[in-house]
Amino acid sequence: MRKAFWIVMILFALAPACGAEESGIAEYKFLKGVVSGFDGPGFVLNERHRVVVTHETSFYDASGREAAYYNLEPKKRVYVEGVPYTDGSVEAEKIYILPDGREGKKRYDFMQSP
Repeated sequence: MRKAFWIVMILFALAPACGAEESGIAEYKFLKGVVSGFDGPGFVLNERHRVVVTHETSFYDASGREAAYYNLEPKKRVYVEGVPYTDGSVEAEKIYILPDGREGKKRYDFMQSP
């Protein structure tokens, strides 16, 4: 019993040296929905998720071609990849602007499971 205790303690002591420590990188968040409106440096998605847009945010259309921020407007369907903040909002790294109607509801190759 005592041997097992010391083995576990040694493993815990060696874990940081082996790179088995928290990296500090927040988990990604994937959101899909409709732009409800614009709010400061971003927009509100599905009337509840605040998405923050920065100068590093990339915009794409459903085919993966580059798009621009001005293509976003209320009631547009989008798919967002980003890092969550502690307040629940998401800093967008990639935003895909999806087509209206049924085409916007289908699953695209770039979409990740949440």
